[in-house]
Amino acid sequence: MIKNKENKMNINDLKLNEINDKFIKAMNEAKGRSWLKPFISNSTGMLPFNAHAKNTYNGINIWILNCTQNDKGYQSNEWATFKQIQKMKGMVNKGEKGTSIVLYKQINIKDTQTDEIKSIPMMRFFSVFNLDQTTLKRDVIKKPKINKVKAMKHIDKYVDNLKLDIRHNGNGQCYYKPSEDFINMTAKEDFLKVDASTETETYYSTLLHEIAHAVCHKDRLDIDMKSYALEELYAEITSALQCQIQGIETVMHQNHATYLNSWIKHIKEDKKALLTCCAKAMKSIKWQDEQQQ
Repeated sequence: MIKNKENKMNINDLKLNEINDKFIKAMNEAKGRSWLKPFISNSTGMLPFNAHAKNTYNGINIWILNCTQNDKGYQSNEWATFKQIQKMKGMVNKGEKGTSIVLYKQINIKDTQTDEIKSIPMMRFFSVFNLDQTTLKRDVIKKPKINKVKAMKHIDKYVDNLKLDIRHNGNGQCYYKPSEDFINMTAKEDFLKVDASTETETYYSTLLHEIAHAVCHKDRLDIDMKSYALEELYAEITSALQCQIQGIETVMHQNHATYLNSWIKHIKEDKKALLTCCAKAMKSIKWQDEQQQ
């Protein structure tokens, strides 16, 4: 029994190392924000989706599956495990290899001696296949056309519902000040067009980044990333995912290049640092969505 547990831990470590190594390689080879791109898009312009459970994947799995879809040229954004494909009366094509994804979350357990509730991390890996790797028929997916004007109006309402203290001035600086719990944004007209994003999209991408910081406040989710560099990575991922969900282009935060080497260092030193950042990003987005109700 002990040996089986040790083997499972070794397999988990190997799979986690594979994810981290791939992420670090993408960061090292990155030009600008290109390492973030799989959080933002794939060939369908839609989030990876479980064909059997009918829900979207989240966290680091978005990056993993979009990377695979882009690299392999799959036209479907739908995935499923071997057993799920069988349940849908399909088969995996001969010679196809699955893509490893991870379930990572904190679970609460009760100490039998002290009755204290402790939060511990749980990690499990699954292998999934794109529907292009199977005999299952898939719908032809057309990249959705996004009305940018409607998207901007929706984001304005979305942000208003968060009830955050957002101050605008023309000082050219954007930041979140935790001691006074407010976001400082420079005027919209100060933003420039960057890559494929418009001036307005640059503004909203930056605002969503600062909102991610604000959600960490003790009166909201009380998130402590242990280091400011990791909090910046969390905020970059949160903003990129939110931009994808809201239908706008994301841009690289101005301090991105400064933190790149620090992020790589943290991921190498702590195997779960990347997973933690992604899990916190999804938690942040969930909190923001809950404020819309």
